[in-house]
Amino acid sequence: MTTTSTRSAVSITGSVPAELATALRSVSSALALLRRDPRAPDVVEAVRRGQATVDQLAPGVTAVVLRRLLASIEECHRQGVTTSIRLGARTRAARYAIRLEGPPHG
Repeated sequence: MTTTSTRSAVSITGSVPAELATALRSVSSALALLRRDPRAPDVVEAVRRGQATVDQLAPGVTAVVLRRLLASIEECHRQGVTTSIRLGARTRAARYAIRLEGPPHG
């Protein structure tokens, strides 16, 4: 398993498996596009790319949380807003899931 150090909107600094790092970059890109222009058509394409990368992850909590985050990004896009209570909660849930998936401490 290859690990990568990463820092993004939905990640924490540290080593994570390469597949997870790729998924995090895709999800972060979708989130950044939403925040820049919630009505931009590019948001939908970024969400699709994010879904494809998340689909490559092993089944588990992190994959489920990232899928839900992408669904919230898409929902905000449809509503033309940059954030929502649900999006904030799912972003925090993704951060927690990534921490849990990280390397053991100690």
